[in-house]
Order: sequence, then C-alpha cells, then structure tokens
Amino acid sequence: MKKFVAILCIISLVFSLYACNKATDTQGTSVIDKVTEGIVKVTEKLTDISDKNITLEPLGRENDEDSMLGPLGYGESKNISDATADFGFELFRYALENGDNSLVSPVSVMAALSMATDGANGETLAEMERVLGMTNENLRKYYGGYVHPANSSEELRFANSLWLRNDGSFQVNKNFVERTLEAYGADVFSEPFDAETKDKINYWISENTDGEIENMLDEIPPEAVSYIINTVLFEAEWAEKYYDTSIRENQTFTAANGEKQTVTMMGSEENYFVRIGKTKGFIKNYKDGEYAFVGLLPDEGVSVKEAAASFSGEDFLNAVNNAEVKPVDVSIPKFSFDCKFLLNDTLKAMGMPTAFNSANADFTNLGTSPMGNIYISRVLHNTFIRFDEAGTKAGAATVVEMMPEGAMLDMEYLTFDRPFIYAIVDTSTGMPIFIGAVENFK
Repeated sequence: MKKFVAILCIISLVFSLYACNKATDTQGTSVIDKVTEGIVKVTEKLTDISDKNITLEPLGRENDEDSMLGPLGYGESKNISDATADFGFELFRYALENGDNSLVSPVSVMAALSMATDGANGETLAEMERVLGMTNENLRKYYGGYVHPANSSEELRFANSLWLRNDGSFQVNKNFVERTLEAYGADVFSEPFDAETKDKINYWISENTDGEIENMLDEIPPEAVSYIINTVLFEAEWAEKYYDTSIRENQTFTAANGEKQTVTMMGSEENYFVRIGKTKGFIKNYKDGEYAFVGLLPDEGVSVKEAAASFSGEDFLNAVNNAEVKPVDVSIPKFSFDCKFLLNDTLKAMGMPTAFNSANADFTNLGTSPMGNIYISRVLHNTFIRFDEAGTKAGAATVVEMMPEGAMLDMEYLTFDRPFIYAIVDTSTGMPIFIGAVENFK
C-alpha cells in the first residue's frame, strides 16, 4: 500500500478543555500538597444542577506551552499501535459476548488504565502491564504522549481527569498526582464525593463528548475514593462525500438472527481493498487523510464473532498498512448506535483479576485509606457512533472507580447487507481508535 502510506503523516494529536501541569499558586504552595491535604476547594458551588450551571476549575491549570509534547516518532507510534491493536481486538471479542452492535474504544480504555498503572504495584501492576502490552514506564511515556491534551487536532480530541476524595478518608500519593498531571495532562479535582460531585463528573464527561455521553456515573458509592477518567471524541468529514444519487432508501439488511430489516444504503467506489482472516473489506479516508474508516464484511456463512476470532491485532495492522490498491464497489448502511459496558469481568478474563480483588490488589502507589485496601471497583465504558453520508462522529468515555476494601483491476463488490465489523484508525500506523460491529438495526 505504498501509495496509501506515502500520503500519510504522523500526527497523533489530542485535545482537552483544560491542560494541567505540576504548579504552584501565588503563595508558593504546591498544588500536590493542596490535593494531599484536601484543603483546596477547586470548584464553585452549583446553583442549578438541572440547568448544568456548573463551573469546573481544575488544580494547576496553566497555559499549554510548558507541557507541549512533540509528535511521536515511528518507534513510539509502533509501540502503542501494536499494543492498542492487540488489546483492542481482544477487548472487542469479549464485548461481542454482550450483544449486538458492540463498539469499544481501545484507546480510551487503555488511556484510563494506563493512568491507573501509575498507582499500581507488585503483581497488580504486572498483570495490568501484561494485559495492556506495555510497561508502566512506556505507557506513561508513549501513551501519555499520545493522549496528552497539549497535542490536539480538529478530528480527534482527548481529555483526562483525576478526581480525589477530600474528606480525610483518603490520602493520595503525591508522586501519583504528579505523574498524572505531567504525563497525561489530566484535570485534577478535589471533591467531597457527594451527589454534587457525581453531577460534576457527569458534566465533565458530557462537556468533553459534546453532550453525547450524559449521566454516565449512576452513583458515587460511599466507599469510592478516586475516579480516573478518559474521554475521546472523533469527528471528521469524508475526504470524498457520498453523492445524493448514491443514497438508496428502503434497502434490505439481514440481521444476525435472520430477520430482514429496512435500511438506507450509501454507495461509493473506493480505492483500497483488504483481506483479514475470514473477512474482506475496504478503507475510506476522512478529510486530510489522517484517519480512515475500515469496513470488514465477514465471508458468507461466517458470523461476526467467528470473523473477529479469525485474525489478531497484528494481522489487522499488517492488512491496513499493506492494503491493495484496487477499485471496490461498496454499499454500506447508515447507522447510529450507543453502547454501555461494565468491563470488570472482561478485564479479569483478559488477565488482570488482582486489580479487582479487594484483599489482594496493590494500589499503594496511588494512595492509602484507613477504610482498607484500595482496589478497582468498576471500569465503566460508554461509546457512541454516528455514521452517515457527511462523515463520522464517535466518542467514548472510560471511568475507573477506585475504592477501599470494604488501479483498473478486477472490481470487488461488497454489499454490507449482513452483520459486519468496522474500525476507525490512525492512518499513520493503522492503530484502531474505535472497533465496532453492526448486527441489527433494532
């Protein structure tokens, strides 16, 4: 795919409403000390929660100049793209067990868990590193660089935040806060963890996903001491939009259960063809060529689950980065979905059960609580996608909740009229930012 690769540029840019670094206030008091002592009120009182009249003011907010990170080099990008592809497709295969139309953002989940590894120790850390495919040091250096808010693009925006309980029941490790501020550019909030804090967290997530993900956190358990959160928002127009004449209403899609459903199909001729495992598909660029959509149609008689199990993350990257230049006649339906996951069991099955074990988890590098040993109580993951003739908008939020124990060639024809897999990728490496499946339209 030499022609394809030649037009790609390596831009790994991310965005947030605010960027934070280790800082001092006008009195010379360390922000880290303030967080640890729990004496700083960093947000204003709400006056009308129902109208979202909320002001969020993270600790240590400064201009971005001191925290600018340069674009990742090839080696670093290969590091995180390999790890993300492997982790992402394994996560996706587990997500398919939860039902139809699964969509995950491996980048979002890895970003949140990467921040959490800075608080882990011992076997807890070792398991997390094995599952994420990178050491804690490399996660901080490379993944932190990829999702740092000082790097931003119009198409792909990231935000990270750290929320800390400040009622004296939790003593945060200063080094953990410092690493989160510096490596991930996270907003840091010191809060009482009451109902008002829940609304502020949900508001922060909503603000950073253009209002698409709301009320993600249903409650703050009385035992919760910290929240580690990542959001990702992707929005881009097609490099070549679909013509009105290519839109065909009242077309038939056969769902996974055999039901015939009516959909709106979009037709186009694309230029890049891929074969991956028991699928064949196409690549369609977004405007500016920094990101692309990959559509994968399982072979006849092959389910989405069987197709997803037929290739690895490495296979995916190799296929996308070496796509065949070939005309492809594509028909694919417009679609719009939202997904919600509780990832506890999935992450345990993937190989990190200790982090969720209240007795054995070791997050001493995060902090301590007199109420008992700190562990991960929940990993929540919400996603959405809107795929139409103009382009694609997709977003995700991941919440890690911590609490104590207690050329003219043969034409290929692809009609996506049955369940299929898709991904949104960074074209510089092929790294999947979102991976999803469409199995029905009900």
